[in-house]
Amino acid sequence: MSGAPIGQRPETVGRVWTAVASAIMLAAFGVAAVGSLFYPFGRDQGIFAWVGDQILAGGVPFRDAWDQKGPATHYTYALVQLAFGRGMWGIRVFDLLAVLATQGAIIALVRPRAGWFAALTGAMIFGGLHYRLNDWNTAQPDAWGGMLALAAIAVLARPRRRLDTGGARSVGAARADLVAGALIGLATLYKATLAVMLLPPLVYAIAEARSNRRRIIPRALAIGAGFSLPLALGIACLAAQGGLEAFWEIQWTFNRLVHGGYSHPLSTHLHALHAVALRCGLYLPLLIAGAAAALLWRRERALTLALVTAIGAGLFSLIAQRQYFLYHVAPAFTALAALAGIGAAQLPLRLPGTGRGRWARAVAGPALALALMWEVRPPFNIAGFRSYVFRSLSVAAYRAQFGRPDFPVSVHREVADYIREATRSDESVLVWAFEPLIVYLADRRQVSRFGFHYPLTACRWPWLAASASLSELCQAYRAEMVAAFRAHPPAVVAIAFDDTTILTPRSSRDELIHFPELRGLILDQYVRDTVIGNFELWRRADRQQP
Repeated sequence: MSGAPIGQRPETVGRVWTAVASAIMLAAFGVAAVGSLFYPFGRDQGIFAWVGDQILAGGVPFRDAWDQKGPATHYTYALVQLAFGRGMWGIRVFDLLAVLATQGAIIALVRPRAGWFAALTGAMIFGGLHYRLNDWNTAQPDAWGGMLALAAIAVLARPRRRLDTGGARSVGAARADLVAGALIGLATLYKATLAVMLLPPLVYAIAEARSNRRRIIPRALAIGAGFSLPLALGIACLAAQGGLEAFWEIQWTFNRLVHGGYSHPLSTHLHALHAVALRCGLYLPLLIAGAAAALLWRRERALTLALVTAIGAGLFSLIAQRQYFLYHVAPAFTALAALAGIGAAQLPLRLPGTGRGRWARAVAGPALALALMWEVRPPFNIAGFRSYVFRSLSVAAYRAQFGRPDFPVSVHREVADYIREATRSDESVLVWAFEPLIVYLADRRQVSRFGFHYPLTACRWPWLAASASLSELCQAYRAEMVAAFRAHPPAVVAIAFDDTTILTPRSSRDELIHFPELRGLILDQYVRDTVIGNFELWRRADRQQP
């Protein structure tokens, strides 16, 4: 034993540094998590909130409000809005609660295998990765699906007491398989591409049953049955409400034709993957997670395979969508964080346990954990605290900081205010843009189920090899829009210009030129009243000027 005073022993110093590192990680996550509650709407959150609003008004997603995500996304926004009221606060609280629950699952998964510090590190790394996505890419179904996938793995890998009878153990395993499959089924209802996350539970069950191959098929069937149950319930509910046909048309026909029309060379994919990895701080966590997988493999092959498969499935989902938005990689975060946490705590134990190696072992774990947390460090949204806590920054000035050239927050609110003041609550409006958020903020009804013109213009994207089927579908959508416009002429029409985005290479006003049926109705029946920012506001000619 060393003759050094106990306060100078490597073990004591290591405990102190572990406590310091834990406190720093907890503080960083806490500030980022609370700061996220002040985030305003982004484009996608505006779409989901608008669909949720239609649900609360008695509508059905897809049939009465067009969107590409799954019904669980819209009903989540609707339920949160019902509980917390209109606005973004409620969904940010829900997102934080989902993060905290997932961190609990990571701790439950990692602690029995690598100790408290590894579990805490993994949980904090996940929190950093999630909030590093910022306001635009959080509160998204992709992330929630990844959280459900980690929960499924945790259910399967939960240490179970040894029971006296093999039959009782089989019942417990079957129950876990059903629950794990159901969690992935729910994730798929959030977004169809998340069905790929069924692979990790299947891989876990197959790997765990390798010593008794007769159990492989029953376990796979149990997971499949659990997976099918929420899907069947969701489809049955949509069918009962009359939304199944529209749901299938969007999920299968539109999404398949649009995403299948992209064509990128390998170099483009590699460049985009590199850009996502840099922006999300993934390289160091991937390196540590790979080393951790090699260590864990010797003890728990089934869990190692499941976590590695989850990371791979998340990356595959990103590539398969051919659109490298940051939130598309979120499904890989949970498993990546769990493995990185294990690596941060276990890799230093490979160092020599004598001499200077003892000191290296004592401080390497906390240092590696802090390095990982620095790599994935999230924004802290200090401006949000200034605005909503300390009141030293106006809310308008705060929101303006989140404006983008293609998403001018202050302009959207001004247009929404104009619409609300110029119309009655029972009148419809048309916002010809990529922003259902404006209709939501104005608390008015869009003239048709197309809250944004994306499905009406996708067949004209210059880089998309539009098939005859996609062109036909777009024409059918356009005919539906014109019919709705003629049946209930909106009181106000808002037309955006200079609003090109990564998905809309032409401005909304330019796209309207190539929609002569709708443009003709507007020119014949409406007069331009004013311009707010990059929006032209038109009122029906038979209405008095507000």
